[in-house]
Amino acid sequence: MTEDFNEGPPAIEDKQSVIDYIDDSSLKIEHIECAECRKKFSNVKSEEHQKQIIPHLKEFNHNSINIINEKKSFKEVKCSICSEKNIFRLFILIKGNEDKNVLDFKNIVFCKTHAPKGFILQSVLDILEFDEIINRKLNKVILTYETKYDYYQIYKPLLIADMIYTKKVYDNKLEYDIELLLGKGGKYYFEVSEDFTEINFSQGRVLKFVEEEKLFDEEEEESDNEPLQFLGVVVNITLSENSLDNKNLYNIWILPINKHITSLKGHEGQYKIKEEFCTIPYQRMLEALDFFVDDSPDDENEIFERAVSLYLTRRIMGEFPTKDEINKDKDGKIHKKWEDYLRIEKNSINHVLFEQDVISKLIMSNDQFGELNQSQQETLKKVFSNVLNLIQGPPGTGKTFLSCFITYNIFKFRKNKDEKILLCSPSNSAADNLATNLIKLNNTLKEGKKMKILRIYAKSREFVEPEREIGKISLHKILEEKINNNDDIVMINKDLILENIEEIVNDVDIVISTCSTSWDERISKIVFPFVIIDEATQCCEIESLISIVHGCKHLTLIGDQKQLGPVILHPKAKKTGMNISLFERMLKLYPDLLNILTIQYRMNPEIIKFPSKQFYGNKIINGISLKDRIDIEFNKKFNWPINDKPLMFIHVEGEEFITKSGKSKRNEEEAKIVALFIEKLITCGIDFRDIGVITPYVAQKILIQTKLKEKYNNINLDNLKISSVDGFQGREKKYIILSNVRSNQNNQIGFLKDFRRLNVSITRAKYGIIIIGNAKCLYNNRCAWRNFINYYQENKLLFTPEIKNGENEVKEYNIDKLNNILIGNKKNEDLEELYQEYDFDGSNNNPNINKDLLDNFEATQNVYLQGNKKHLNKKKKKKNKKKNKKK
Repeated sequence: MTEDFNEGPPAIEDKQSVIDYIDDSSLKIEHIECAECRKKFSNVKSEEHQKQIIPHLKEFNHNSINIINEKKSFKEVKCSICSEKNIFRLFILIKGNEDKNVLDFKNIVFCKTHAPKGFILQSVLDILEFDEIINRKLNKVILTYETKYDYYQIYKPLLIADMIYTKKVYDNKLEYDIELLLGKGGKYYFEVSEDFTEINFSQGRVLKFVEEEKLFDEEEEESDNEPLQFLGVVVNITLSENSLDNKNLYNIWILPINKHITSLKGHEGQYKIKEEFCTIPYQRMLEALDFFVDDSPDDENEIFERAVSLYLTRRIMGEFPTKDEINKDKDGKIHKKWEDYLRIEKNSINHVLFEQDVISKLIMSNDQFGELNQSQQETLKKVFSNVLNLIQGPPGTGKTFLSCFITYNIFKFRKNKDEKILLCSPSNSAADNLATNLIKLNNTLKEGKKMKILRIYAKSREFVEPEREIGKISLHKILEEKINNNDDIVMINKDLILENIEEIVNDVDIVISTCSTSWDERISKIVFPFVIIDEATQCCEIESLISIVHGCKHLTLIGDQKQLGPVILHPKAKKTGMNISLFERMLKLYPDLLNILTIQYRMNPEIIKFPSKQFYGNKIINGISLKDRIDIEFNKKFNWPINDKPLMFIHVEGEEFITKSGKSKRNEEEAKIVALFIEKLITCGIDFRDIGVITPYVAQKILIQTKLKEKYNNINLDNLKISSVDGFQGREKKYIILSNVRSNQNNQIGFLKDFRRLNVSITRAKYGIIIIGNAKCLYNNRCAWRNFINYYQENKLLFTPEIKNGENEVKEYNIDKLNNILIGNKKNEDLEELYQEYDFDGSNNNPNINKDLLDNFEATQNVYLQGNKKHLNKKKKKKNKKKNKKK
């Protein structure tokens, strides 16, 4: 219950929404017929079909429809149980069993009375009205933009469409019954069982509470009888004293965040709760986009007095010439333009941003904090040579460590000591990680040379207690201490609070926040010439833009496009490129700006071999030796199949089961084997705190916990981290066990086919890794898993445990007796086509850069190519017009 599973909006995964099926050629929702008058309609506005089906039904009191598939045959839309045809009473299953045969509406339409429990429903009516939301035309993201208006025309519809679609997903989440209780200190909580997986109760999560109607005396005024509704934020999660022997209960502590709710006194009792959709991140992205596009200083030559410096704007728009364009330049005009831009860059670095000869002065080591390696030193020098910097940090290469040195050197050598630095990341956990490490570095500095650091949280997260050291630099904590009235701070004059906030912010050198919070009203008007975005590949482009439109002059993007990317729910927005990060588009434009950190310190050299070969072109060098990452005594006890290779793949053909809600999956056989390996690790002297279990499904996490409780009665599961791939990004453990869960005859593996998830999963372990799964199922899905399994086969690391039938013919596994196996024909099967080079503009330059961009974002080559062809054609037409005028 305490883990951050599926942080942010939950991905639909492989349980596709009805919208995906509707978009399929076998079921085109735009072809609709009124079942009562046989009049045909299109659900997509066009000159031919101006009138929509919904207004027609309302006008003539008709209420049933047919849909026409590609074979022109009619399908009645009716409840599959009682044949109710009134579409105003019908619903469609949005999430459910992926094996359900969804060829038409026949088996996914129900009236509310007969709808299966635990499934998310969508009104048929809403589906028909999706033309303005889902079916609107979305332009493709392109590589270069001629004007800011072109940029605006592409990104604003994408943002709005994804916002509305995501809101629909949240609106259709189910409500659950809880009892709100009053705890010690006047704080409120409710209890949930540990196996409740329907809602993410991580700290900072916002929930909607609707009080169930109570019975009142007739004499009471009607206004007092209205049920209370409020939004509450999860501030803490504790183990309940009422926990049962075989099942834990958790107390979810909440705090109301509605401004008009001052007290919940007298409102304990039964409530319905559901996750609430927050529009604030989208609103801030839209505002940042408007600010970027409308930015027009009076003097066009005033390079930096604007939302984003003119130089960086040119980079972002793709105006800066690429090396390919320079090489093809015949008349020298492009080369001259390139030289002019480089001159601006050098002048800005040498005369505006930093002290002269800054590179010779850079601090690259600190006795107490550490020293940069050669790869990091070269990258640091380039950061102070360019205004735009792209740093790729593969797993374990010290991105955060380097970020601290970049920040400190900017602080020390900025020419104007009043200019501020903004450090951002897409998530609070990554921002806290930055803050923790920067505090450690700051503590090593002498008084008078220390950085003044400020951590700003979103207001909804200020109720979550930060770590002690971070609390000392957190705005809300400093504000409480400054006003010296912790309990009644809200009641103090608002002007006084704003005045103190302004004073605190103006006094610091460095501000750390999430990208979204950087547009919080408390700092939205502060100028940040220096911006560093960590985990920049997890941000969609406009999310990064939020941090940049603070008068940015110097931008550093740090991330890894080979690890997890942005979460975008809208299927069409994904296909048109909304989940392409600014980092990756800049990388595609300016590959010469890429700096790759190549020395890793986390993993046993044997663990990094496959990721280095598969994802990083064999460029990863080990900064630690095999001796540093092998515990010889432990290895003798544990008895790895190959003693100096502490890794193995355990093939098991267990059956995957879908939970009643249709939201998650579990695999009983894999859970048994996970528990056996944990027991073996513990027996060999490994502490629970040094073990991590990665599994993509919450139901599997709970199943593994149940198995462990059967073995260890007094186990504190908080000491054993069991989390999703998302929850483990940026983290590490000595030993990792990966349970993949997926096992079916159709070889469907859902979001496991994303190679970035595989990369993150297998690069968290320092000393050893055990992968458990159905190797056949994973192998037969045409994705990076096939290459991974081939690698393990070639190195004799693919095994199956000895199996025997125990009581009631239940399978029992002996993990001490492993047999080598082979899966399929391993000759010439590396799936190189999965990583084909892709260029936005259709050219074939930069063949060794970002090979996986296309597959990374589940798009087709034509998606971007067609959009850019139109763009390039426009450019050609304009050039031809100019030539004709000259003639």
